[in-house]
Amino acid sequence: MPVSWEWVRIGEILNLQAGKNMSASDINENQSEEYKYPCYGGNGLRGYVKIFNRDGKYALIGRQGALCGNINYAKEKFYATEHAVVVDHFDKTDVMWCGYFLRALNLNQYATATAQPGLAVGNIVKVLIPLPPLEEQKRIVAKIEELMPYVEKYGDAHSKLEVFNKKFPEDVQKSILQYAIQGKLVEQRDEEGTAEALYQQIQEEKVKLIKEGKIKKEKPLPAITEDEIPFDIPDSWKWVRIPEMSYFQEGPGILAIDFRDSGVPLIRISGMQNDDLSLEGCNYLDPDMVEKRWSHYKLDPGDIVISTSASMDKICEVTDKTVGSIPYTGQIRFKMYVNVNKDYFRFFIKSSCYIKQINEQKSGGTIKHYGPTHLKKMIIPLPPLEEQKRIVAKIEELMPFCKQLVE
Repeated sequence: MPVSWEWVRIGEILNLQAGKNMSASDINENQSEEYKYPCYGGNGLRGYVKIFNRDGKYALIGRQGALCGNINYAKEKFYATEHAVVVDHFDKTDVMWCGYFLRALNLNQYATATAQPGLAVGNIVKVLIPLPPLEEQKRIVAKIEELMPYVEKYGDAHSKLEVFNKKFPEDVQKSILQYAIQGKLVEQRDEEGTAEALYQQIQEEKVKLIKEGKIKKEKPLPAITEDEIPFDIPDSWKWVRIPEMSYFQEGPGILAIDFRDSGVPLIRISGMQNDDLSLEGCNYLDPDMVEKRWSHYKLDPGDIVISTSASMDKICEVTDKTVGSIPYTGQIRFKMYVNVNKDYFRFFIKSSCYIKQINEQKSGGTIKHYGPTHLKKMIIPLPPLEEQKRIVAKIEELMPFCKQLVE
Protein backbone atom coordinates (compact mmCIF):
# COMPACT_ATOMS: atom_id res chain seq x y z
CA MET A 1 0.00 0.00 0.00
CA PRO A 2 1.35 3.52 -0.75
CA VAL A 3 2.93 5.36 2.20
CA SER A 4 0.32 8.11 1.90
CA TRP A 5 -2.53 5.64 2.40
CA GLU A 6 -3.83 4.42 5.75
CA TRP A 7 -5.55 1.28 6.99
CA VAL A 8 -8.89 2.13 8.65
CA ARG A 9 -12.12 0.40 9.57
CA ILE A 10 -15.20 1.41 7.58
CA GLY A 11 -16.88 2.64 10.76
CA GLU A 12 -14.04 5.13 11.35
CA ILE A 13 -14.60 7.04 8.10
CA LEU A 14 -18.25 6.37 7.23
CA ASN A 15 -21.50 6.51 9.15
CA LEU A 16 -23.86 3.73 8.04
CA GLN A 17 -27.51 4.16 8.93
CA ALA A 18 -30.55 2.24 7.71
CA GLY A 19 -33.56 4.19 6.50
CA LYS A 20 -37.12 4.05 7.83
CA ASN A 21 -40.04 1.79 7.01
CA MET A 22 -42.39 2.84 4.23
CA SER A 23 -45.63 0.95 3.65
CA ALA A 24 -45.94 -0.57 0.18
CA SER A 25 -49.34 1.10 -0.19
CA ASP A 26 -47.64 4.50 0.12
CA ILE A 27 -45.22 3.81 -2.76
CA ASN A 28 -46.32 4.70 -6.28
CA GLU A 29 -44.78 2.98 -9.32
CA ASN A 30 -44.57 6.19 -11.36
CA GLN A 31 -43.32 9.66 -10.45
CA SER A 32 -45.92 12.43 -10.28
CA GLU A 33 -46.46 15.85 -8.73
CA GLU A 34 -47.79 14.16 -5.57
CA TYR A 35 -45.34 11.23 -5.54
CA LYS A 36 -42.21 13.16 -6.45
CA TYR A 37 -39.44 11.64 -4.29
CA PRO A 38 -37.54 8.46 -5.28
CA CYS A 39 -37.83 5.66 -2.72
CA TYR A 40 -34.92 3.21 -2.36
CA GLY A 41 -35.08 -0.27 -0.82
CA GLY A 42 -32.80 -3.29 -0.58
CA ASN A 43 -32.71 -3.92 -4.33
CA GLY A 44 -32.56 -0.32 -5.53
CA LEU A 45 -35.34 2.03 -6.64
CA ARG A 46 -38.78 0.82 -5.44
CA GLY A 47 -40.91 3.70 -6.72
CA TYR A 48 -41.90 7.19 -5.59
CA VAL A 49 -43.33 8.60 -2.35
CA LYS A 50 -44.77 11.85 -0.98
CA ILE A 51 -42.04 12.54 1.61
CA PHE A 52 -38.25 12.38 1.84
CA ASN A 53 -35.85 11.57 4.68
CA ARG A 54 -32.55 12.45 2.98
CA ASP A 55 -31.27 15.37 0.92
CA GLY A 56 -27.86 15.28 -0.76
CA LYS A 57 -25.66 12.84 -2.64
CA TYR A 58 -25.16 9.42 -1.04
CA ALA A 59 -24.09 5.89 -1.73
CA LEU A 60 -26.70 3.32 -0.64
CA ILE A 61 -26.13 -0.29 0.42
CA GLY A 62 -28.92 -2.80 -0.11
CA ARG A 63 -29.14 -4.72 3.17
CA GLN A 64 -32.00 -7.15 2.50
CA GLY A 65 -33.10 -9.42 -0.33
CA ALA A 66 -31.61 -11.29 -3.25
CA LEU A 67 -29.31 -8.38 -4.17
CA CYS A 68 -28.17 -7.53 -0.65
CA GLY A 69 -24.79 -5.82 -0.68
CA ASN A 70 -25.52 -4.02 -3.96
CA ILE A 71 -24.51 -0.36 -4.25
CA ASN A 72 -26.67 2.44 -5.66
CA TYR A 73 -26.37 6.21 -5.65
CA ALA A 74 -29.05 8.72 -4.72
CA LYS A 75 -28.97 12.49 -4.93
CA GLU A 76 -31.08 15.46 -3.90
CA LYS A 77 -34.27 14.62 -1.96
CA PHE A 78 -35.17 10.92 -1.64
CA TYR A 79 -36.52 8.37 0.82
CA ALA A 80 -34.45 5.43 2.11
CA THR A 81 -36.39 2.49 3.57
CA GLU A 82 -35.18 0.23 6.39
CA HIS A 83 -33.73 -2.14 3.76
CA ALA A 84 -31.35 0.51 2.39
CA VAL A 85 -28.28 1.63 4.35
CA VAL A 86 -27.36 5.28 3.74
CA VAL A 87 -23.60 5.90 3.62
CA ASP A 88 -22.79 9.21 5.33
CA HIS A 89 -19.29 10.29 4.35
CA PHE A 90 -17.10 12.81 6.14
CA ASP A 91 -14.97 15.62 4.70
CA LYS A 92 -12.01 13.35 3.96
CA THR A 93 -13.97 10.95 1.74
CA ASP A 94 -15.49 11.30 -1.73
CA VAL A 95 -19.02 9.92 -2.12
CA MET A 96 -18.33 8.31 -5.49
CA TRP A 97 -15.11 6.73 -4.22
CA CYS A 98 -17.07 5.32 -1.26
CA GLY A 99 -19.57 3.68 -3.60
CA TYR A 100 -16.93 2.22 -5.91
CA PHE A 101 -14.88 0.89 -3.01
CA LEU A 102 -17.87 -0.65 -1.24
CA ARG A 103 -18.90 -2.30 -4.50
CA ALA A 104 -15.39 -3.73 -4.89
CA LEU A 105 -15.62 -5.26 -1.39
CA ASN A 106 -18.48 -7.54 -2.52
CA LEU A 107 -20.46 -6.90 0.67
CA ASN A 108 -22.77 -9.81 -0.09
CA GLN A 109 -20.08 -12.06 1.44
CA TYR A 110 -20.96 -10.60 4.86
CA ALA A 111 -24.67 -11.43 4.51
CA THR A 112 -26.40 -13.95 6.76
CA ALA A 113 -26.96 -17.32 5.05
CA THR A 114 -30.76 -17.50 5.42
CA ALA A 115 -33.77 -17.83 3.12
CA GLN A 116 -33.90 -14.01 3.08
CA PRO A 117 -30.24 -12.85 3.06
CA GLY A 118 -29.51 -9.76 5.17
CA LEU A 119 -26.55 -7.51 5.98
CA ALA A 120 -25.83 -6.42 9.55
CA VAL A 121 -24.36 -2.92 9.77
CA GLY A 122 -22.36 -4.08 12.78
CA ASN A 123 -20.43 -6.50 10.56
CA ILE A 124 -19.70 -3.97 7.82
CA VAL A 125 -18.27 -1.23 10.06
CA LYS A 126 -15.54 -3.59 11.30
CA VAL A 127 -14.13 -4.28 7.82
CA LEU A 128 -10.59 -2.93 7.23
CA ILE A 129 -9.98 -0.89 4.07
CA PRO A 130 -7.02 1.10 2.69
CA LEU A 131 -7.84 4.83 2.65
CA PRO A 132 -6.11 7.11 0.11
CA PRO A 133 -5.97 10.92 0.49
CA LEU A 134 -9.08 12.80 -0.68
CA GLU A 135 -7.51 14.20 -3.86
CA GLU A 136 -6.28 10.74 -4.83
CA GLN A 137 -9.78 9.36 -4.21
CA LYS A 138 -11.08 11.89 -6.73
CA ARG A 139 -8.41 10.91 -9.27
CA ILE A 140 -9.32 7.24 -8.77
CA VAL A 141 -12.99 8.05 -9.42
CA ALA A 142 -12.10 10.05 -12.54
CA LYS A 143 -10.00 7.18 -13.91
CA ILE A 144 -12.75 4.62 -13.16
CA GLU A 145 -15.32 6.75 -14.96
CA GLU A 146 -12.94 7.20 -17.87
CA LEU A 147 -12.43 3.44 -18.17
CA MET A 148 -15.97 2.27 -17.33
CA PRO A 149 -17.38 2.67 -20.89
CA TYR A 150 -14.58 0.41 -22.14
CA VAL A 151 -15.32 -2.11 -19.38
CA GLU A 152 -19.01 -2.10 -20.31
CA LYS A 153 -18.16 -2.56 -23.99
CA TYR A 154 -15.87 -5.44 -23.06
CA GLY A 155 -18.63 -6.94 -20.90
CA ASP A 156 -21.09 -6.72 -23.80
CA ALA A 157 -18.54 -8.21 -26.20
CA HIS A 158 -17.71 -10.98 -23.73
CA SER A 159 -21.41 -11.81 -23.26
CA LYS A 160 -21.92 -11.95 -27.02
CA LEU A 161 -18.83 -14.15 -27.36
CA GLU A 162 -20.15 -16.56 -24.72
CA VAL A 163 -23.48 -16.78 -26.54
CA PHE A 164 -21.63 -17.32 -29.81
CA ASN A 165 -19.45 -20.05 -28.28
CA LYS A 166 -22.51 -21.83 -26.92
CA LYS A 167 -24.41 -21.60 -30.20
CA PHE A 168 -21.47 -22.20 -32.52
CA PRO A 169 -21.40 -26.04 -32.35
CA GLU A 170 -25.17 -26.17 -32.84
CA ASP A 171 -25.00 -23.67 -35.70
CA VAL A 172 -22.23 -25.67 -37.39
CA GLN A 173 -24.33 -28.83 -37.12
CA LYS A 174 -27.35 -27.03 -38.58
CA SER A 175 -25.19 -25.72 -41.42
CA ILE A 176 -23.88 -29.20 -42.22
CA LEU A 177 -27.42 -30.58 -42.38
CA GLN A 178 -28.61 -27.65 -44.47
CA TYR A 179 -25.76 -28.07 -46.94
CA ALA A 180 -26.52 -31.79 -47.06
CA ILE A 181 -30.19 -31.41 -48.02
CA GLN A 182 -29.40 -28.66 -50.54
CA GLY A 183 -27.01 -30.91 -52.44
CA LYS A 184 -23.94 -28.88 -51.46
CA LEU A 185 -22.20 -31.31 -49.12
CA VAL A 186 -21.10 -33.87 -51.72
CA GLU A 187 -20.76 -33.68 -55.49
CA GLN A 188 -23.36 -35.03 -57.92
CA ARG A 189 -22.34 -37.89 -60.21
CA ASP A 190 -24.05 -38.59 -63.52
CA GLU A 191 -23.49 -42.35 -63.22
CA GLU A 192 -25.64 -42.46 -60.06
CA GLY A 193 -28.81 -41.66 -62.01
CA THR A 194 -31.62 -39.34 -61.00
CA ALA A 195 -34.15 -39.07 -58.22
CA GLU A 196 -36.90 -39.11 -60.87
CA ALA A 197 -35.94 -42.68 -61.79
CA LEU A 198 -35.78 -43.53 -58.08
CA TYR A 199 -39.22 -42.00 -57.57
CA GLN A 200 -40.69 -44.25 -60.28
CA GLN A 201 -39.16 -47.31 -58.57
CA ILE A 202 -40.79 -46.27 -55.29
CA GLN A 203 -44.19 -45.89 -56.95
CA GLU A 204 -43.87 -49.38 -58.44
CA GLU A 205 -43.06 -50.79 -55.00
CA LYS A 206 -46.06 -49.02 -53.47
CA VAL A 207 -48.39 -50.58 -56.06
CA LYS A 208 -46.95 -53.98 -55.19
CA LEU A 209 -47.37 -53.45 -51.43
CA ILE A 210 -50.97 -52.31 -51.91
CA LYS A 211 -51.75 -55.47 -53.92
CA GLU A 212 -50.18 -57.58 -51.16
CA GLY A 213 -52.33 -55.81 -48.56
CA LYS A 214 -49.32 -54.52 -46.66
CA ILE A 215 -50.28 -50.87 -47.02
CA LYS A 216 -53.54 -49.09 -47.82
CA LYS A 217 -54.17 -47.14 -50.98
CA GLU A 218 -54.16 -43.44 -50.18
CA LYS A 219 -55.77 -40.51 -51.92
CA PRO A 220 -53.49 -38.88 -54.51
CA LEU A 221 -51.30 -36.19 -52.99
CA PRO A 222 -51.44 -32.63 -54.35
CA ALA A 223 -48.64 -31.58 -56.68
CA ILE A 224 -45.86 -29.57 -55.05
CA THR A 225 -46.17 -25.89 -55.96
CA GLU A 226 -43.37 -23.37 -56.48
CA ASP A 227 -44.49 -21.51 -53.35
CA GLU A 228 -43.80 -24.59 -51.21
CA ILE A 229 -40.20 -25.05 -52.36
CA PRO A 230 -37.84 -23.35 -49.86
CA PHE A 231 -34.60 -23.58 -51.86
CA ASP A 232 -33.07 -24.85 -55.09
CA ILE A 233 -31.71 -28.40 -55.36
CA PRO A 234 -29.55 -30.14 -58.01
CA ASP A 235 -31.23 -31.10 -61.29
CA SER A 236 -30.73 -34.79 -60.47
CA TRP A 237 -32.78 -34.44 -57.25
CA LYS A 238 -36.55 -34.28 -56.82
CA TRP A 239 -38.89 -32.66 -54.31
CA VAL A 240 -41.39 -35.22 -53.00
CA ARG A 241 -43.92 -35.35 -50.21
CA ILE A 242 -42.94 -37.56 -47.27
CA PRO A 243 -45.63 -40.22 -47.99
CA GLU A 244 -44.10 -40.63 -51.46
CA MET A 245 -40.83 -41.96 -50.04
CA SER A 246 -41.86 -43.49 -46.71
CA TYR A 247 -44.77 -45.33 -45.14
CA PHE A 248 -45.66 -44.05 -41.66
CA GLN A 249 -48.29 -44.53 -38.97
CA GLU A 250 -48.93 -43.14 -35.51
CA GLY A 251 -49.08 -45.53 -32.56
CA PRO A 252 -52.51 -46.42 -31.16
CA GLY A 253 -54.16 -44.70 -28.21
CA ILE A 254 -54.23 -47.48 -25.61
CA LEU A 255 -55.92 -47.03 -22.22
CA ALA A 256 -54.23 -47.86 -18.91
CA ILE A 257 -56.90 -50.51 -18.29
CA ASP A 258 -55.23 -52.57 -21.03
CA PHE A 259 -51.78 -52.50 -19.39
CA ARG A 260 -50.37 -55.77 -18.01
CA ASP A 261 -47.44 -56.73 -15.80
CA SER A 262 -45.73 -58.47 -18.71
CA GLY A 263 -46.25 -59.17 -22.39
CA VAL A 264 -45.68 -57.07 -25.51
CA PRO A 265 -43.84 -53.80 -24.68
CA LEU A 266 -45.61 -50.49 -25.28
CA ILE A 267 -42.95 -47.84 -25.93
CA ARG A 268 -43.08 -44.64 -23.84
CA ILE A 269 -41.22 -41.35 -24.29
CA SER A 270 -38.70 -42.44 -21.61
CA GLY A 271 -37.55 -45.09 -24.08
CA MET A 272 -36.62 -42.42 -26.63
CA GLN A 273 -33.68 -40.80 -24.87
CA ASN A 274 -30.94 -42.16 -27.16
CA ASP A 275 -30.49 -42.91 -30.87
CA ASP A 276 -31.65 -46.50 -30.35
CA LEU A 277 -35.18 -47.12 -29.10
CA SER A 278 -35.28 -48.78 -25.65
CA LEU A 279 -37.81 -50.41 -23.32
CA GLU A 280 -37.11 -48.00 -20.47
CA GLY A 281 -40.32 -47.03 -18.67
CA CYS A 282 -42.47 -49.11 -21.04
CA ASN A 283 -45.85 -50.63 -20.24
CA TYR A 284 -46.91 -54.10 -21.34
CA LEU A 285 -49.86 -55.43 -23.32
CA ASP A 286 -51.54 -58.82 -23.48
CA PRO A 287 -50.03 -60.71 -26.49
CA ASP A 288 -53.42 -62.13 -27.56
CA MET A 289 -54.98 -58.66 -27.51
CA VAL A 290 -52.07 -57.30 -29.53
CA GLU A 291 -52.59 -59.97 -32.19
CA LYS A 292 -56.29 -59.17 -32.39
CA ARG A 293 -56.14 -55.37 -32.33
CA TRP A 294 -52.65 -53.94 -32.77
CA SER A 295 -50.47 -56.44 -34.65
CA HIS A 296 -50.10 -54.05 -37.62
CA TYR A 297 -48.36 -51.56 -35.31
CA LYS A 298 -45.53 -53.92 -34.39
CA LEU A 299 -42.11 -52.39 -34.96
CA ASP A 300 -39.65 -53.97 -37.39
CA PRO A 301 -35.84 -53.73 -37.46
CA GLY A 302 -34.63 -50.44 -38.92
CA ASP A 303 -37.92 -48.57 -38.42
CA ILE A 304 -37.48 -44.92 -37.45
CA VAL A 305 -39.63 -43.70 -34.54
CA ILE A 306 -40.15 -40.02 -33.74
CA SER A 307 -42.02 -38.23 -30.98
CA THR A 308 -44.66 -35.78 -32.18
CA SER A 309 -45.80 -34.35 -28.87
CA ALA A 310 -43.96 -33.25 -25.70
CA SER A 311 -40.41 -34.04 -26.88
CA MET A 312 -40.41 -33.36 -30.61
CA ASP A 313 -36.66 -33.71 -30.95
CA LYS A 314 -36.66 -37.44 -30.14
CA ILE A 315 -35.63 -39.62 -33.10
CA CYS A 316 -34.82 -43.30 -32.59
CA GLU A 317 -34.15 -46.44 -34.59
CA VAL A 318 -35.67 -49.83 -33.83
CA THR A 319 -33.05 -52.43 -32.91
CA ASP A 320 -33.29 -56.09 -31.84
CA LYS A 321 -34.32 -55.14 -28.28
CA THR A 322 -37.45 -53.32 -29.40
CA VAL A 323 -38.51 -55.36 -32.46
CA GLY A 324 -42.15 -56.44 -32.05
CA SER A 325 -42.99 -53.72 -29.53
CA ILE A 326 -45.82 -51.22 -30.06
CA PRO A 327 -45.32 -47.43 -30.33
CA TYR A 328 -47.69 -45.38 -28.18
CA THR A 329 -49.85 -42.54 -29.42
CA GLY A 330 -47.74 -39.43 -30.01
CA GLN A 331 -45.06 -41.60 -31.63
CA ILE A 332 -44.85 -42.17 -35.39
CA ARG A 333 -42.91 -44.96 -37.01
CA PHE A 334 -41.49 -44.69 -40.52
CA LYS A 335 -40.65 -47.46 -42.98
CA MET A 336 -38.56 -46.35 -45.91
CA TYR A 337 -39.59 -47.51 -49.37
CA VAL A 338 -37.13 -49.17 -51.72
CA ASN A 339 -33.90 -47.27 -52.39
CA VAL A 340 -34.47 -44.67 -49.66
CA ASN A 341 -31.70 -44.55 -47.07
CA LYS A 342 -33.17 -44.40 -43.57
CA ASP A 343 -30.18 -42.48 -42.21
CA TYR A 344 -30.61 -39.80 -44.87
CA PHE A 345 -34.19 -39.45 -43.66
CA ARG A 346 -33.06 -39.32 -40.01
CA PHE A 347 -30.72 -36.46 -40.77
CA PHE A 348 -33.41 -34.69 -42.78
CA ILE A 349 -35.81 -34.65 -39.83
CA LYS A 350 -33.10 -32.97 -37.75
CA SER A 351 -32.71 -30.23 -40.36
CA SER A 352 -34.14 -26.72 -40.25
CA CYS A 353 -36.15 -27.49 -43.41
CA TYR A 354 -38.14 -30.18 -41.58
CA ILE A 355 -38.35 -28.26 -38.30
CA LYS A 356 -39.66 -25.14 -40.08
CA GLN A 357 -42.43 -27.17 -41.71
CA ILE A 358 -43.32 -28.68 -38.32
CA ASN A 359 -43.42 -25.28 -36.60
CA GLU A 360 -45.75 -23.95 -39.29
CA GLN A 361 -48.20 -26.81 -38.82
CA LYS A 362 -48.05 -28.08 -35.23
CA SER A 363 -51.04 -27.29 -33.07
CA GLY A 364 -52.20 -27.50 -29.48
CA GLY A 365 -52.28 -25.38 -26.33
CA THR A 366 -49.72 -26.03 -23.58
CA ILE A 367 -48.21 -29.03 -25.39
CA LYS A 368 -47.74 -28.64 -29.15
CA HIS A 369 -48.03 -31.68 -31.38
CA TYR A 370 -48.38 -32.81 -34.97
CA GLY A 371 -49.42 -36.03 -36.64
CA PRO A 372 -49.83 -37.99 -39.88
CA THR A 373 -52.16 -35.37 -41.36
CA HIS A 374 -49.40 -32.78 -41.12
CA LEU A 375 -46.70 -35.16 -42.36
CA LYS A 376 -48.65 -35.85 -45.54
CA LYS A 377 -48.24 -32.20 -46.52
CA MET A 378 -44.50 -31.99 -45.85
CA ILE A 379 -41.88 -32.07 -48.58
CA ILE A 380 -38.35 -33.47 -48.66
CA PRO A 381 -35.53 -33.13 -51.23
CA LEU A 382 -34.75 -36.62 -52.55
CA PRO A 383 -31.32 -37.40 -54.08
CA PRO A 384 -30.37 -40.61 -55.96
CA LEU A 385 -29.70 -43.55 -53.61
CA GLU A 386 -25.90 -43.62 -53.95
CA GLU A 387 -25.74 -39.90 -53.27
CA GLN A 388 -27.92 -40.40 -50.20
CA LYS A 389 -25.33 -42.86 -48.92
CA ARG A 390 -22.45 -40.48 -49.59
CA ILE A 391 -24.29 -37.65 -47.85
CA VAL A 392 -24.82 -39.83 -44.77
CA ALA A 393 -21.15 -40.86 -44.75
CA LYS A 394 -20.01 -37.23 -44.98
CA ILE A 395 -22.34 -36.09 -42.19
CA GLU A 396 -21.16 -38.93 -39.94
CA GLU A 397 -17.58 -37.91 -40.71
CA LEU A 398 -18.20 -34.27 -39.74
CA MET A 399 -20.51 -34.60 -36.71
CA PRO A 400 -17.77 -35.75 -34.27
CA PHE A 401 -16.04 -32.41 -34.87
CA CYS A 402 -19.20 -30.62 -33.73
CA LYS A 403 -19.17 -32.65 -30.50
CA GLN A 404 -15.52 -31.76 -29.96
CA LEU A 405 -16.45 -28.07 -30.18
CA VAL A 406 -18.89 -28.57 -27.30
CA GLU A 407 -16.31 -30.38 -25.20
